[in-house]
Amino acid sequence: MHADIPTQHLISPLFSALFSTREEIHWRAVFCMGQTVSSLARKSLESARVVMRRLMWSLNDESGGIGWGAPEAMGEIMARHPRLAEEYASILCSYIIPSQGPDNYLEYRPLRQGAYWGIARLAQASPEYVQSCRKDLEYGLERETEPKTLIFICLALTQFKEFSAKTTANLHDLSQRDETARIYWNNQFQCMSLRSLAQSVLQKNPLL
Repeated sequence: MHADIPTQHLISPLFSALFSTREEIHWRAVFCMGQTVSSLARKSLESARVVMRRLMWSLNDESGGIGWGAPEAMGEIMARHPRLAEEYASILCSYIIPSQGPDNYLEYRPLRQGAYWGIARLAQASPEYVQSCRKDLEYGLERETEPKTLIFICLALTQFKEFSAKTTANLHDLSQRDETARIYWNNQFQCMSLRSLAQSVLQKNPLL
């Protein structure tokens, strides 16, 4: 972040960059949004809340938009600022819970996939804020089918130590699958194996 550019002035360009179809630009925008809004929160918590509400609004059907990158940005912001995590973690988690209804649950799979990434990113930094959605992550492990989504769920689940018998069986099944996916994690693109991640969760040996 350039020291001469006021933090607040970076927000709109970053929102635009979240919509980029180029992966490098999209994910750098997610990273920079986390950096920028957490910095903004240290100066003005209310200004940071406005950004969080704007991200949430973009995921609402009434916004007229799609909300590309919003769940990922929310996760990255909260991973960097515990106070915002205290206030908004439950909302991020609600995006993967079908019982939350159409106003919260993200029925569109690419957006929901982004929510799983955001939850995994928050779990990496502050696992205490996602403890309440463990069962919902386990349920997601059962119903989701896309390898990249399952990898994000496994990344989040590495922070937990106990699972139901059904989830353990599902993890065993995933540990036999050969799919890999190129994902953005730890500030870089890397290829992750569904097999290895499922085995890691079973062994309770976090890779985060």
